[in-house]
Amino acid sequence: MEYNIFHIDMDSFYASAEMADKPELKNKPVCVGSRNKHGIISSANYVARSFGVKAAMKIYEAKRLCPSLVVLDVNMNKYIKVSDQIYLFLNSLTPNVEIGSIDEWYLDTNGSKYESWNETDFAFFIKSEILKRFNLNCTIGCSHTKFLAKMATNYIKPNGHIVFTKENFKDYIYPLSIGKMFFVGKKLENFFLSENIKTIGDLVNTNQDLYFYKKIGVIYNKLKNEALGISKAKVDTKSNYQKAIGRSFTIDSFTETKEFLNLIDEMVLYINNHLKINNASFMSLTLRLKLENSNNKVKTIRYPLSKFKVDIVDAISMFESITYDVNYKNIYNISLTANELIFNISQAEQIDMFDKTKSDNNPFKKISNDVNEKLNKKIIYLAKDYFDK
Repeated sequence: MEYNIFHIDMDSFYASAEMADKPELKNKPVCVGSRNKHGIISSANYVARSFGVKAAMKIYEAKRLCPSLVVLDVNMNKYIKVSDQIYLFLNSLTPNVEIGSIDEWYLDTNGSKYESWNETDFAFFIKSEILKRFNLNCTIGCSHTKFLAKMATNYIKPNGHIVFTKENFKDYIYPLSIGKMFFVGKKLENFFLSENIKTIGDLVNTNQDLYFYKKIGVIYNKLKNEALGISKAKVDTKSNYQKAIGRSFTIDSFTETKEFLNLIDEMVLYINNHLKINNASFMSLTLRLKLENSNNKVKTIRYPLSKFKVDIVDAISMFESITYDVNYKNIYNISLTANELIFNISQAEQIDMFDKTKSDNNPFKKISNDVNEKLNKKIIYLAKDYFDK
């Protein structure tokens, strides 16, 4: 293959995973989300999207757009299990697989038995195997850089595959609006629009490189190089060892606290399921809000001991502490992230030195007893000893 980097992106993954074992839902508008009064949508299939339904939309608004919408509860354990199975399948094709998220992967065919295949044939093979094994559709983009492979996927979704060559990629991406460019968020998009950079082609063709570099720094050079098809970024299997687990939502004009609390509840559920599946704990928790025409709001809690579950009370407290002076309508993105992950630790091994019920199995007590016995004098006390007195 001349173009060896593939981006595999599952189509409306959560909703599709629910439909995979529910044939009665075929061709119906389906979403998953919270079904209470202030519930929000996590994922909607493409039938539902054709009515204007989208992620982070309020359920009652979605129902107004699409009265026949089928709303299913979120089943994160199922989605993680299916995601892991898809990863194992891709990893059987080549060891060069990078996890992008729960529903997307980058794959490099160099050194694999498939590197002599035609790019289109290989993409079709992956798509057909995923459909046969998991009853799920995916979209695949291929190119010589990760950026262009992802842009190709975004261009051809849903349920498609395309190769961006060194000759044709400009025809596909240069006419796109600057906001469609990977790495360009809402604030950066607004900045470029204010500078009359309306398309990716405008970014490439501008001769004001020094001006933009001074304005936004090294991200400008990265964006321009990526748009030119120049990149040193490789498929990185090491990044599969996560340093953080997070979830984010882009939202439209939420006005009530309960709407945000539903999002927070879903983010907590998502993170806790991933922590459990990965047998991981974390040392800090970060809540971030992105605001229109204002500085972002960020709050981080650091814990003295690692935690195996995010406490929703902590997440809500963080939200309240940074929104007291914020107009909810200005919030366009919210994210929650568990940071500084620690893997392969049994929760049972984490000792609470104040817990009297575990004192017989507490290794600290064994050490203190051994020392005290050898010295024939009690000179080492545990914290619980002071409560026993």
